[in-house]
Amino acid sequence: LAWAGAAIEAIADAQKFLQKRRDYAQKAGGTFTGPMGGLYASCRHPNYFGEVLFWFGLFVAGLPSFGSQIIPYAAGGLGLWGIYGIMSGATKRLDGKQKEKYGGQPVYDAW
Repeated sequence: LAWAGAAIEAIADAQKFLQKRRDYAQKAGGTFTGPMGGLYASCRHPNYFGEVLFWFGLFVAGLPSFGSQIIPYAAGGLGLWGIYGIMSGATKRLDGKQKEKYGGQPVYDAW
């Protein structure tokens, strides 16, 4: 799971980087152009999803070493909850900024 999460995050970041580079080359400032293909076609924030999946995979991988003590489960669960809270907060902020900047544009509204 951790490897899958890292791969999803890396691919999504690469897709976003390439799209931003194309936008900069075309000087498309102010108009929404993507990324809408690849992983972004199935998930609005695949890089954040990959990050959460990565940390969940590490938590699952560590489960055999937790034994019967409650502290590792609680600490691991709190860490996972914290990562999820950070990522979900980041998506809400990013969605708000994008809606403010690109709202009303047909391509953005369809996405």
